[in-house]
Amino acid sequence: MAEFKEKVVLISGTGGRMGRIAAQMFAREGAKVLGCDISTQRSEETCRR
Repeated sequence: MAEFKEKVVLISGTGGRMGRIAAQMFAREGAKVLGCDISTQRSEETCRR
């Protein structure tokens, strides 16, 4: 899906299971992902993956 190349995606809840999966999928498709979560530690863990 080249439609996400050069796009920015905002995902809330990146520390949870669905938010993490969505962030990873968009990143794989070339999007720049901006994620947030009430749990900063879990959101940062998603970023490292």
